[in-house]
Amino acid sequence: MFNVDAAIFKNPSCMGAGIVLRAHKGAFSAALVHCCQLVHRIEDPALAEAIAVKRAVSFAMEHNLRQIIVTSDCQSFTRKNELQGG
Repeated sequence: MFNVDAAIFKNPSCMGAGIVLRAHKGAFSAALVHCCQLVHRIEDPALAEAIAVKRAVSFAMEHNLRQIIVTSDCQSFTRKNELQGG
């Protein structure tokens, strides 16, 4: 299971994401941080969270993890994905 959380910073224009990988019983397995300077400022928390989820999925693919669960506390992100069947 991946727990993801993103943050947006206005000055300088950048975003960061924290990603925690937990084993199937919840034990800590790994963590990573994703930071990037932005060419265009992101103001939508759901977009920042989507970038964090994409990074978690990329990490899973890089490490041959085939079945994953990704959790997010960003309500606007989860609502958008529920409506789209994601």
